[in-house]
Amino acid sequence: MPDPISIEKAALLLILIQSVITFALFGIDKSKAVRNEWRISEKTLLTFSFLFGAAGGLCGMMVFHHKTQKWKFKILVPFFAILHLALLCYGAYAAVHSPAAGCWERLSAFGMYSTLFH
Repeated sequence: MPDPISIEKAALLLILIQSVITFALFGIDKSKAVRNEWRISEKTLLTFSFLFGAAGGLCGMMVFHHKTQKWKFKILVPFFAILHLALLCYGAYAAVHSPAAGCWERLSAFGMYSTLFH
């Protein structure tokens, strides 16, 4: 049986994957804007940024010079990034300093069951 992945690694992997997707969405939207084609909605870009893709959204804004003049993006995407960083820091702190820190060790169902009930 493969080793279960830790919660911390799973969270970082989620953020990495979501950020890459969000970065790509910003790039695709910029490309479509230049060619006057169908666009990705602002709601979609902000939703992907909110759902743990803010790092990719910020990078996409800077690399593609896209949505940098829109107030919603100038305020919300950095806010989401700060929120995600705060959640990661809190999760790391709680995992280390909580009396039940062992509960955070494994993501697998069996690992969580054995940690919680033994």
